[in-house]
Order: sequence, then structure tokens, then C-alpha cells
Amino acid sequence: MPREPRPLLVAQLTDLHLTVGPDDLGAAHALQTAVSALLALDPQPDAVLVTGDLTDDGDPRSYARVRELLAPLGVPVHPIPGNHDDRDALREAFTDHPGVASTDGLVQYAVDCGGVRLLMCDTLVPRTPGGSFDAERRAWLAAALDGSPTIVAMHHPPIPTGIAEFDTIGLPAADTAALAALLDGRREVLRVVCGHIHRVITATVGGVPVCVAPSAWRQAVLDLGPDGRAVVDDGEPPGYALHLLTEDGAVVTHAAVIG
Repeated sequence: MPREPRPLLVAQLTDLHLTVGPDDLGAAHALQTAVSALLALDPQPDAVLVTGDLTDDGDPRSYARVRELLAPLGVPVHPIPGNHDDRDALREAFTDHPGVASTDGLVQYAVDCGGVRLLMCDTLVPRTPGGSFDAERRAWLAAALDGSPTIVAMHHPPIPTGIAEFDTIGLPAADTAALAALLDGRREVLRVVCGHIHRVITATVGGVPVCVAPSAWRQAVLDLGPDGRAVVDDGEPPGYALHLLTEDGAVVTHAAVIG
């Protein structure tokens, strides 16, 4: 007997920071554990977003290892670069991904997934931890919005986090304001999903909910003091996010702990 239709479920992994060799920092084991956790879900996700920092060093060998560890997932995997990534190496590792392989320059693309449009945005500025959502990126996003229910994914969150050092390596305030203006009134944009901060954070930009997913490797220390530092350690377990599109067209986001 056929199963009843169910709501769309999109998983999000972020900030894997994988390397190969003696400096792998346990990231490979963490990613294996995350993949096992996703495979244990019932129902299974319809797609997996990987919102940047797939590797810690941008080495092609690290991307090959990421692909190897993600291979057991039986659903489409949609990556975008983070500040630790290398666009060319990422593109080469995902030559079988139509969206990634078709990019020239910025790695950003649109994917249709079960009636939801996934807009995968590139905020990487090479050789710097901070990001950008400049005029070129905004023009791409504006053109990609077509009225369909949409989830926008990017590495750098377009919000202040309250962790001082992270806010110095986020998006410039002018870029965030311009994105807010672009999204204002665009009711088809259901969620902006991000990484970079290694913590679960929620806020809004242009009236759209923003959800920052936990790292699948290590979390950042919660330091909300005036000189709060961007420090990651093993004090909190790794995790992932799940974005559930409900039957009434809303998105519900869950953050899950791995361990």
C-alpha cells in the first residue's frame, strides 16, 4: 500500500572543517557520526544542505574525503563555500552536481526540491574570514526569486550575533541592510539558513526568520561579553538542523544534537 504524502524535510550540515592527515582534529569522525545520525532518521530527509566550511584548509584531498564520508546519504547533497573553502577545489569535487559544476566564479545556484526553491548563495571572500553579500550577489538573488516557496542558504549569517569577534568576521552592516531591503515583503522566502558561528542562533532579516545551524564538528563558546571571542571547543556536542515544510506551507526548524 503506498505511503501517504508527507511534508518536505531538508537537513542542514555546516562547518565540517575536515582535513586529511595528522591535523584532522577528529573532524572526519564527527562527520561520520553526523551522517549516521541522518541515516537513522525516519522519515529520511529529501535533501541535505552543506552550508560552508566543508574543509578547514581548502585542500582537494580534504574535499575528496568529504565526498567519501557523505556518500552513504541516499539523497541530493547541495554545498556552498564558507570562508575556509576554496571555490575551485569545491567545484572540482562536485563535478557531478549540476548546480555547482555550472557555476563560473561565485558558487551559487538554484535547486527545486519538492515544491520548494533552494537558493544557495556564496558569501566567500577568499583569504579572509569575513563574508560579502555585495551588489553582484544581491542581483543574483533578486533574479532567482520567482514567487515560489523559497529557502535561502548562505554561510555567513546576515545578522549580528552578540559574539563580538564573530560579528567582526560576518557580513558588513551595509550588506546586511541591503539584503534586508531585498527580502522585505518577499513572503515566498520562508527561511534564511546559515552556518559560520558554530552555534544555534535565531533572528530575522527583512522580516524573514534566520536560523544558524550548529556545527557538525565543534561548537563555539557562548561569550556575550563586550570582547566576546570566537572560540570553538569540545564543550558542547556537534549537531545539525532539520527544516520541515509543513502542509500549510510554513517551515519549522529543529536543531538536533549528535551524540
